[in-house]
Amino acid sequence: MISMSLYIYAYRLSKAVVEKNEDAFGDICLDLECSQLENDFWPPDIFDFFIDALNNETICAMDGSCALLGTLSRDFEKLTQEQSAELFMLFDLRADTFSDEMLRHSISNMIAYMYPPEMGMELFTKWKMSSFPRRQHMAQVGFEVLLMAERLNKNLASVACDHLQELWQRK
Repeated sequence: MISMSLYIYAYRLSKAVVEKNEDAFGDICLDLECSQLENDFWPPDIFDFFIDALNNETICAMDGSCALLGTLSRDFEKLTQEQSAELFMLFDLRADTFSDEMLRHSISNMIAYMYPPEMGMELFTKWKMSSFPRRQHMAQVGFEVLLMAERLNKNLASVACDHLQELWQRK
């Protein structure tokens, strides 16, 4: 259940989605982020707001839905260990429902930069082997980001390159 303090954000988000207003969507995420500047951690109700939005296929199909990830990425260090794990699990469970391409890019980028590279490699490898094109796309982006950011040791970089070649050959 949404708290009264978040009611206005939920209303604004619903309105932005119905109107397909990408700018309003981004403003809502930024307003929520700014409201948390003084906090050391994401309050559970605010975090749940983002989780609920990421679980909503209509929201995740909208252009601009990647703003959700921008907000979480910029304050990633404020996530508790449990919140970080919940977010990672949500990405895996819902990957094939993220229909907005920029949202998929943002998720792969967040995983590649914010989580330990071994966790990213494991998830991207799992997605690479999936028959779902969205998961494969997210795996490709993830491998590319890990390589470009030089987050992998030599052995893992070689594995990532092999996985990318396989993905490219499927197309």
